[in-house]
Amino acid sequence: MSLPEKVERLEPSPGIAAFGPSRFFNRELSWLHFNRRVLEEAENERHPLLERLRFLSISASNLDEFYMVRVAGLRGQVVAGIETPSVDGLTPAEQLDRINRSVAELTAEQQENWVTLEALLAEAGIHVLSADQLSDAERAWLEENFIGHIFPVLTPIAVDPAHPFPFIPNFGFTLGLELVREGSLRAMHALMPIPPQLARFIRLPSTSEAKEPIRFIRLETVVGIFVSRLFPGYRVRSQGSFRVLRDSDIEVQEEAEDLVRLFESALKRRRRLGHQARDRGLDAVASTALRHAGAQGHRARELRAEGPDWPYRHQSAHRRRPARPQIPALCQPFSGTHP
Repeated sequence: MSLPEKVERLEPSPGIAAFGPSRFFNRELSWLHFNRRVLEEAENERHPLLERLRFLSISASNLDEFYMVRVAGLRGQVVAGIETPSVDGLTPAEQLDRINRSVAELTAEQQENWVTLEALLAEAGIHVLSADQLSDAERAWLEENFIGHIFPVLTPIAVDPAHPFPFIPNFGFTLGLELVREGSLRAMHALMPIPPQLARFIRLPSTSEAKEPIRFIRLETVVGIFVSRLFPGYRVRSQGSFRVLRDSDIEVQEEAEDLVRLFESALKRRRRLGHQARDRGLDAVASTALRHAGAQGHRARELRAEGPDWPYRHQSAHRRRPARPQIPALCQPFSGTHP
């Protein structure tokens, strides 16, 4: 078989320049397209229901890591005043703008997907309850569980000039509360960090031996029901929740003498001093508590939810569908099982 004497030159596709940055895909935007394909697996009806829920969980966890490392690195370049474009022609600021627009759409799709899966889970006998759906017997059982297992590890923190703003670690899940003293109209704001050892979803016991629907309730819902035990003499006017993701990018110098010591110090510094990369599920109530803290001079600058790099920071405090942090937790009780 002889080779052709002349090889025809392929012309570039219309709309793609033969030379220049338009020939390249942006690395960060390409990764977001990949994560969107992961989310599409959660919409695939050929997968078992809990596998679809797991894919939704994976897309949420992927997005967390993306913000902690890649977006944090871009924000660092913007803060340092770097305007050098990448090979695709985008500056760090332009990349952040496109990332945030894409993430806003992706996160909205995740929430819509959760609403669909929540309805399918209910049809399969798995329910996530709100406070008004509990029976008297379930409330009594939850109160006993709260007093014995949850109340001892909670540390409510008032947000006022007498209390320094607390450090919220990476992945720190926190409730924001607006409280009113009985007989008074003066409001007080408080934060309540939720310890990571507490399960995010509490499974309610069955009332009989017969097969019954599996019923869960969120931890923050339980805390909201019995919050008067934490703040005697106050009632809750409103409450919300948020979670902080911090900068987890680590720069390694190849000429370092001791890499082990370098990584040890870098990890300690990252856990304690990592700047905020994103806030998840920050609703109006929690945002008000943080602004109140900043107005009173607290160390809350790292928690400001302002500027163009916060595309999806506000959520309704009373919306029934959970924010993305709850999705991975709901998968854990069913590891290896399918409805």
